[in-house]
Amino acid sequence: MEKVYALLLLVLCCFSPAKAQQLEGANWFFGGWAQTSIPGVHLDFKGQKPVAVPYNSDFSLGAGVATISDKNGQLLFFSNSGVVFTRQIQNNKYLEMPNGKVFQTEDFTTSELITQSPVDPQVYYVFIVRGNWAQGNRKLYVVQIDMRLNNGFGDVVPNSFQLLKREVGPGLAAMLHANNRDTWIVSYINTTDSVQAYLVNPTGISPPVISTTGKVLSHEGRIKSSANSALLAAVGLQQIEVFQFNRSTGAVSSLHSLILPNPTKQTGWAFAFSPDNTKLYAGTRKPSPSPSNAMYSIVQYDLAAGNTAQIQLSLNTIYNPGSSENGSIIMDMQLAIDGKIYVSRLDSLRHLSILTCPDNYGTASNFILRGVDALQKYFGNGTTLPALNQTIFRNAGILQAQAFRDTICYGDSVQLSAYGAGAEHFQWQVANGLTAV
Repeated sequence: MEKVYALLLLVLCCFSPAKAQQLEGANWFFGGWAQTSIPGVHLDFKGQKPVAVPYNSDFSLGAGVATISDKNGQLLFFSNSGVVFTRQIQNNKYLEMPNGKVFQTEDFTTSELITQSPVDPQVYYVFIVRGNWAQGNRKLYVVQIDMRLNNGFGDVVPNSFQLLKREVGPGLAAMLHANNRDTWIVSYINTTDSVQAYLVNPTGISPPVISTTGKVLSHEGRIKSSANSALLAAVGLQQIEVFQFNRSTGAVSSLHSLILPNPTKQTGWAFAFSPDNTKLYAGTRKPSPSPSNAMYSIVQYDLAAGNTAQIQLSLNTIYNPGSSENGSIIMDMQLAIDGKIYVSRLDSLRHLSILTCPDNYGTASNFILRGVDALQKYFGNGTTLPALNQTIFRNAGILQAQAFRDTICYGDSVQLSAYGAGAEHFQWQVANGLTAV
């Protein structure tokens, strides 16, 4: 047997050596700002560009949404508003798992997050924060999914549904343990300075490690981890809080408190870290009640600039619509396997914006306002992006090529797919006597 190699030359952004990445984040489903039924769409990232795949949606969309694919990018299941759906489709509708409606009554969810068991690849945990953005009685739940059930389409494991914590913040994040096997699930206790981390390990879910950070967090807004699991961003009181995460112990400590360019006119809401973990993007919203000159924007901080004061000086405003757009909030931001950051905004324009080269500083990050126009007829105002486990994207900034076969013999033909590093166009050069067709 021989291994086959091809050389890729990158024509957009900068070249990086190829390195393998699995495709668990290849399919995105979306939530809604308000619990309203809208036509559904999911984005498929396995091709050269994300492709919008519409479907009929007769369920009420909440802001909490999560999705997971297998290592080859094939959809496994997704969840929204506390309901878990299979990949089965009938009449262009995704079917619920037989026991997929985990709550007895319908209610709003602000975050849902999926992580795989470290010892059984067929078992997944779905963490759910249930309750409205403005309420202080949000609760954190968890349920197990076994993909061996329901003829291989997956179902909720009986008696696995449990309440973990009352009075939590609206966001969830996942961090990789230092053993590179287990996963920490991080949230915070509502309107306090306490952050909690639950360890998903071979025995199940351990009691939380609770850290007192000295930084009170807002009852609104999201939290987001960096792809290397070293950093966590959250909305503080009048500032953006960046925390350091100890992957061995689960402890969280304050690292930087960063000020927005116009703190009286805007407040933090959504976050994304660049693939190389050096840039933090914050999406803001107009405060409530809003002054007449309130604004929303996307700002960038260079975390590699030095100490907190130097990072503050590195502040860039990447997007500021001014008065030309009717909008109030950067609803969500999420890194994708193609190395780009996708942005959802609450306004009258129904599309996703894109930061195509988010590792780069300032305008070189290349913000595109109308990046995925194909979604306009499906999106409702205030679409939320799936709260994906950021450790999936550890290599998103690296140019990658993948053959969907593990073993290639002499004389075989193989189809390669390239993605990552913010690239849109690739040039293939055949090497080592291979033949391209």
